Amino acid sequence: MPSNNPIKVFYPFPEDPRVHRARTIQALNTAASLAKAGAEVALFLDGKKEGFEELLSSYYGIHKPQNLHVEFSSREKVIMGVLPIRSNRLFNSRFLRVAKGLASPPDAIFCRHLKTAEFLLKKRPFRGVPVVFEAHDIFHLSFQEENNLRCFRNRMKHNRLKRRETFVLNSAGSVISITSHLLKRMRDESGVGFPENIAPDGTAFAGLFEEKKLDLSDNRIFYIGSFQPWKGVNLLIEALKYPGMGELVLVGPMNGKEKEELSLISKRLGVLNKVSFRGPVAPSGISSLLKEVNFVAVPNGNDLRSRLFTSPLKLFDYMAAGAAIIASDHPSIREVLGEEKIGWAKPGDPSSIAGAYRRLKENQGETIKTSLSLKKKAMEYSWDRRGERILEILSNLCAR
Repeated sequence: MPSNNPIKVFYPFPEDPRVHRARTIQALNTAASLAKAGAEVALFLDGKKEGFEELLSSYYGIHKPQNLHVEFSSREKVIMGVLPIRSNRLFNSRFLRVAKGLASPPDAIFCRHLKTAEFLLKKRPFRGVPVVFEAHDIFHLSFQEENNLRCFRNRMKHNRLKRRETFVLNSAGSVISITSHLLKRMRDESGVGFPENIAPDGTAFAGLFEEKKLDLSDNRIFYIGSFQPWKGVNLLIEALKYPGMGELVLVGPMNGKEKEELSLISKRLGVLNKVSFRGPVAPSGISSLLKEVNFVAVPNGNDLRSRLFTSPLKLFDYMAAGAAIIASDHPSIREVLGEEKIGWAKPGDPSSIAGAYRRLKENQGETIKTSLSLKKKAMEYSWDRRGERILEILSNLCAR
């Protein structure tokens, strides 16, 4: 690859951008920022092309760079004209067919989906082209923690996950991790001495809230995100029963079961009147929401994923907004915030969450000073900065 030519990257992401998930926000921003940094990026998505650019702009709030090219490789097949089947295998084979039909091969393939990475590493469709795996989790360890392995079916699934991850980690041209703790654990699990390729997640709002000032008289605590059990939203609700706690505003996509469970917890504790369910906000609307937030929370529980592997998008958005943050004291969060004087809380402890909120309220000078520091620190965690990090890693790999 001539050094004066932009590196060409294929990025297969087997999900439909019309299904709104945090990982879709992350993948689309990563692809756009990588292109903005100077790479020629071909992003391959599930779904249909019609209306995508409007969706990218109006819903996701992402301006499409000229050197970001988007292709669609559906993972759906209709059997007998009526029965739709969706499969990563279909996406992978169709992606390969589309990719091979493009004018020139890539210099690198960047991938965050484990099954797609496995497929590419077994097929090796482009001779000499490295497949770079972006790791967000060690799935067999998280599965082991969350499931009973005495069950034969669970044990078999765990073993398949472990074999797949071991193969990908041992075969990939390189691995990029979202936290240093995830990288270390992958080294321990695989025995591979991965280089220090770390690219945390990012925010679109770095530098946007320089003029915003904290209003510490506000009694609302915002949680913006998803509601899987490991996110710890139940702990936030339990914290509301302690003296001095404010009100809780929950923002994000929530299914019926999640809302029912959180409502039942709130009723049981007698705090339902202190909990507001706002529903989802499009990524393009988050900046308007952040203008009104003053206190925010990252209340993750004490599971392995939360302790070591997570790089939550909400954290970087909170930092950019200069909000007063209550967060579980995990190594993964400390990796970003260091010794910042935020409202650190003992993981899994609602009373500690309440204490963290009270400290932020009482130590107003320190809270405001930390707010300004977080805004400055957020500049290092912009999506643009992430794209630059990844481009540097890929360029060094391709130059070998």
